[in-house]
Amino acid sequence: MTRDVPSPSAGVLVIGESLMDVVASPGGLDEHAGGSPMNVSVGLARLGCPVKLLTNLGTDARGVVIADYLASAGVPLVPGSIVEGRTSTATATLDDSGSASYEFLIDWSLGFVADLPDSSIVHQGAIVHTGSIAAFLEPGASQLEALLRTAAERRAIITFDPNIRPSIIGSKPDSLAVVQRLSALSTVVKVSDEDALWLFGELTPDAVVDRLLAMGATLAIVTLGASGALLATATDRVSVPGRRVTVADTIGAGDSFMSAVVQKLQALLQSGVDAAALADGNALDHSVLSDIGEFAVSCAAITVSRPGSNPPSLAEALA
Repeated sequence: MTRDVPSPSAGVLVIGESLMDVVASPGGLDEHAGGSPMNVSVGLARLGCPVKLLTNLGTDARGVVIADYLASAGVPLVPGSIVEGRTSTATATLDDSGSASYEFLIDWSLGFVADLPDSSIVHQGAIVHTGSIAAFLEPGASQLEALLRTAAERRAIITFDPNIRPSIIGSKPDSLAVVQRLSALSTVVKVSDEDALWLFGELTPDAVVDRLLAMGATLAIVTLGASGALLATATDRVSVPGRRVTVADTIGAGDSFMSAVVQKLQALLQSGVDAAALADGNALDHSVLSDIGEFAVSCAAITVSRPGSNPPSLAEALA
């Protein structure tokens, strides 16, 4: 039987958590929409990439705020993403000295997916992106992995950013096993240098990308903060320097980088590059890797130059 192949015009399906980031300080509460996959979906929309988000939002006031934010950003929700109950939160409490303690109240489940027509999920995107808490927190993590296996069978391009959150994702051996399984399904795996240190110990960036390639990724990426990024396939690797900017904060920088990588992949598909050539790396030569890396580093640099998770528009990224 011939497997279905998503059309490039289907755009990108992002699967993962949306939550409310809450900062409690002596001066009061500050809240804003957050969650790595949600940030990636917003970054993609700003870069002009067609995108949909499969997530889990409550019906409370915070859920309404996040849903309105996504709508204003041009990110439609996959039907079923709003479920009865409260919206997940990540609360940072600051004391008078500025020190923070954290509390996560996160519910992550994709149980409603079983009630949706199969095609409404697996045909949502030629590219499927996921990562962060959604990949590790049950029961949604197992449901997500099942969706990714279906997407891989349908020959979608899968991108994965573990975006490690040690305090809530479980033990290192269990988490490393998840990274191994999802990397085997993925075309692109991106880790930060901090993720890599937690997962693999003190390996060099070259050794980290070698590990990810051995796990099954076609394109392995390590972001290195101000030092840029390393991108590698089985046959080539490119080191992209960082951009010198005045840093406001680093919130959302990794998500902005990831959005830019995915946008470049989608642009390649739209230009007529065969999905199989992306999946096996044949379309990812030195010049393509350099173009992807330079664009992603540029987008991340713009994001760190302004407060909060505020990724650039395509016009800003290309300026």
